[in-house]
Amino acid sequence: LVHAVNRSLQGNPGPVHLNFPFRDPLPPEVDVKPIIEPSLMEQAATVSTRPCEAIGTGASLDTVALERLASHRQGVIVVGAMNPREGGDAFADAVAVLSYKLGWPVLSDVLNPLRGHFGENQALICHYDTFLRKSEVAADRSPTAVLQIGQLPTSKVLRAWLEQTDSVSFLLSDRPVNTDPLHRVATPLYGEVQVLAKALHHQTVDAAWTQAWIDIEQKTVAALDSKFEAMDTLFEGKVAWLLSRHLPIGTLTFIANSMSVRYAEYFWSAGSRACPIHSNRGANGIDGTLGTALGLAHRGNPAVLLTGDLAFLHDTNALLAAAQLQGSLTVVLVNNHGAGIFEHLPVSSMEATFEPFFATPQTVQLDTLCQAYGVAHQRVQDWDSLVAAISVLPTRGVRVLEVPTDRKADKLALAELLSSF
Repeated sequence: LVHAVNRSLQGNPGPVHLNFPFRDPLPPEVDVKPIIEPSLMEQAATVSTRPCEAIGTGASLDTVALERLASHRQGVIVVGAMNPREGGDAFADAVAVLSYKLGWPVLSDVLNPLRGHFGENQALICHYDTFLRKSEVAADRSPTAVLQIGQLPTSKVLRAWLEQTDSVSFLLSDRPVNTDPLHRVATPLYGEVQVLAKALHHQTVDAAWTQAWIDIEQKTVAALDSKFEAMDTLFEGKVAWLLSRHLPIGTLTFIANSMSVRYAEYFWSAGSRACPIHSNRGANGIDGTLGTALGLAHRGNPAVLLTGDLAFLHDTNALLAAAQLQGSLTVVLVNNHGAGIFEHLPVSSMEATFEPFFATPQTVQLDTLCQAYGVAHQRVQDWDSLVAAISVLPTRGVRVLEVPTDRKADKLALAELLSSF
């Protein structure tokens, strides 16, 4: 409501439309009753809220808001999807300065430059979705303040944890948009990360607080690395892990929606490979996946697309542009024969309708399809073959590396992997 009031009064004032989702979509329900009775809706039709508070971080930086932010010794910085105009290096440096001055760890999604610039900030936390599933770990690391930069990461585990914490929230964005799907009481900060980092003074920090986050992150990384190194079966989650470790430095990377981006958030390792990562998030995120990746690769460095079979098939006509591509695109196509994301939702229990209406497996022979478009195709049979294919990228053309997996086995493998911590 704070954001809605701000948008209705500032800049281009006018009516604001609010949507209120009352339940998760898709789960099967029997004897559903109204969330709110119509009579109560009518009574609540008039809503009063407090005056909007939105703070700029430019020349008119509010020192009171800055003092409130800096007064907390046990906070966290959460960074979601960001494609900073200033570039990955400058963005990573600015976030590292914020982390150092505040003494707060940085919880980073894969869809921003931070995981590719690990050297700038040793307090970078990437595996929050894994260890925050443990109630005792989540409780021990409850912050008093949260600085969110950009959109909130995809992780439902992280979002549920943030909702449970009794913390003060600050939302930093370079545009006046609502970046808080949790609807917390928060102070919006509009401006650039570099400006905020420069304005903050060094604070007296709680070194043990940040070290506790670093310790659990290092422990989780060591355990995951050990499990993945011992894993011979083709598992979708290991594909993202291998890409993060073996792509050439600076490889332009595009990640498709559904399980591709989720596995990347879970398992994309932090390092110094500085691979710019792009993705289309949102309700229509599946549209144009292949075409966007081709555009990314055109007249640029060799690029890689990580996608599932349905997102790829949804946009195969983009391959008509392969002959005009001035550059190189490698498509790492995880073929689990359907929409793997629905295996992780309650609809997977609807045996009679799940496969034809939700999983929607296709019967396309991908090698034949690629041949029709004049595109190279390779079916990956083992991890060594995949590593060899992604470690050195071609300089021209489009090729598809098909990695076959079993989506039902992938679901069980992910559950077993996460429950082992």
